[in-house]
Order: sequence, then C-alpha cells, then structure tokens
Amino acid sequence: MAAEADGGNGERHPPPRPPERPAGFLDHYLGTKEGRARLLFWIWVSSIAFMGIGYALIFVIFIRGGL
Repeated sequence: MAAEADGGNGERHPPPRPPERPAGFLDHYLGTKEGRARLLFWIWVSSIAFMGIGYALIFVIFIRGGL
C-alpha cells in the first residue's frame, strides 16, 4: 500500500504544482521596483485629484449657501 502512494519505486515526489497562469496587470506592476514605484505614483496622483474634487465640491456648496 505504501508502494502505491509513492509511485511504486520507493521515491517520494513533491505534490504537483498548479499550472502557471499568464502575468496579469498587478503581476506586471508589482514584479519590479520600477513598476511598484509607478503604481504607487499613480495611486498618489489619483488620491490628490479626488481630494481636489472633494474640496472643490465643499467650496461650491459653501459659496452657494449650503445644502
């Protein structure tokens, strides 16, 4: 019974690896230091932009007399 579990030849084999998947968006950007820096830069730029839109909305609401 033990011979069947190890392939019958007495050697132990590692479990089979899952199939390789193609590199996706995050794999491309997170795989290198430059890619991580670029991704962090664009996250920072988008957060500044959304913050600016939020402050502009607050300013417009304040100027027009509130909600």
